[in-house]
Parts: sequence; structure tokens; C-alpha cells
Amino acid sequence: MLTTVNRATKRMSDDEIELLCLNLKLDPPAIDVISAIRNSPPVRLVRGGRNNVRGRYASRLMGVTIQFESHSCELPVIYQLEYIEADVREYYDQPYTFRIGYENSAGRKINPLYTPDFFVIRDTYVEFIECKAEEQLRQIAKDRPGYYVLGNDGQWRCPPVEKVLAQFGFRFTIISSADIDHTLYSNLVFLEDFLVVNTPSVDATICSDILQMFQADGRIALDELLNQTFAIGGTADDVYTLIAQMKLYVDLSAELLVDRKHVWVFIDPEAANLNRPADRYVDYAKAKYASISEGARYIPVSYT
Repeated sequence: MLTTVNRATKRMSDDEIELLCLNLKLDPPAIDVISAIRNSPPVRLVRGGRNNVRGRYASRLMGVTIQFESHSCELPVIYQLEYIEADVREYYDQPYTFRIGYENSAGRKINPLYTPDFFVIRDTYVEFIECKAEEQLRQIAKDRPGYYVLGNDGQWRCPPVEKVLAQFGFRFTIISSADIDHTLYSNLVFLEDFLVVNTPSVDATICSDILQMFQADGRIALDELLNQTFAIGGTADDVYTLIAQMKLYVDLSAELLVDRKHVWVFIDPEAANLNRPADRYVDYAKAKYASISEGARYIPVSYT
């Protein structure tokens, strides 16, 4: 079950970082890299191009602006780090540049500089993240065999980068545009103003009355819930605040919140498991379509 996270802006203290590094058993060279990233600006400015639009995101978690080069991959990842992945303590854009080595198709050794998109400090590990369009990954894998490799698990890897980072005890993750849950991303954008810690609380009486609505039925369509809320003097903001604060539960990967007739609201994740339709697509009576092109990667998803 996907849940959202309401967090205040608060960077880790030096003592907290020291304790985390101790718990992760990181060596001095790794600690030096972490310190350099945390105490330095991004090593490069992002660039826009023909197929991507650069921008800056005002991070509520970090209290600074975070650069991104793509609305289709990097920006959705930022929203994941901000609002979904509860183990994220800090993250940084364009964090560090290091040299990697690999052989090109002609057998010549190449040693370029490499800068991942993000550096993430989590509760139990530290990782660098690279975001790439699926088509770009496939083209580079074809042009430079051994650089990007698609594993049997459907995940892309970059052995030359992994080899360097393994020396420090850091993980490396490639996130493809094909991995992005665009329904979840759109819903996070929709709910963003309600996800901040200082969002005004819902009036206690209105909150209680809304929660009482679920005693008669384990699930209520969002449009019906809004109508019932209006009838008791509440507002749409009240409902969306309760959803963002997890006092009501919605599967944010299932449907777009703007499509209110097809969004089910539950009192909590357990109620969703008990009251979710066996076949939600039949229940919604709403067609789903996918565009498939030659060479596309199909990732099966279970809805049980």
C-alpha cells in the first residue's frame, strides 16, 4: 500500500550523520564523500535540451531548490523522495563527479567523468540515482555494450559505475522513464499543498462527521464523499487534507484524483483490502489503454 509522508524541513545534524555512518559501517573515504556532498553546492548546472525541459523544485524536505533535467523522470523521482519514501533523510541533486572506466565496442579503454542525478541518504543505506529515458538507455546499451545492462529482473544497471561506488559501500540505482508511475506522480502534484506539515487542520466536528460516513459503507466514491461533505458544511480541502494526512486512504496509483467518479476512498489501508472490488476495472467500468511500441519493455503489475 502506498502512503504519503508529512515531514518538516530538517537536515540531519553532524552528530546524526556521524551515528548513521557508524551504523552503516562506512569507511573514512565514504564519509569524506558524504561530507563533501552535504557541504557543497551541486557540481554542475542542469541543461535543457530538445527532448527535456529543465527546472528547479522547491524542496520542503531539504529547504533548498533541487535541479531537474526532465519532467518525465527526474521530477517524478523528486516527488517520490519528498512524499512517498519514508526512509529518505536527505537528498541532493548533481551531487558528485567521479571517473569511471569501461571498454568501448572497439576494445578501447574509456575513462570519462560521471555525475549521477541524485545522492540519497536513507535510514539503512546510501545511494546514488541516475534517471534516464527508456529509449536512451536502450540506445546507449546498443552503442556501448556493457555500459548499461538490462538485468533479468527488468532493472537497468551500469557495471562501470557500480564498480566505483562499491568501493565506498554506496548503492547505485537507475530509474528509467518506464519505471515511473505517472498516476501516482500526478496525484502527488494534485495533493502537494495538503502534504506540508503546516497544512491547516480539519475542523474536529467536520473530521468526525466525515469519518462517520464510512461506518455504513466500507468504501465511498470520491465524488459522492465530496457531495456528502458539502452537505455537512465541509469543503473539498477538508477531504483532500484527510487523504494527504492518511486519515482517509486512497490508492494513489489506481486512479487520477481529478477523475472523482472512479476513485474509491477508504477509512484506512486495511479497509481497502477488505472492500476493494475483486476486479476494480469491471467495477469502474472504465477502459484502460496502453501504447506499445517496438522494443518497449513490458512490466506486469499485480493488483491483488
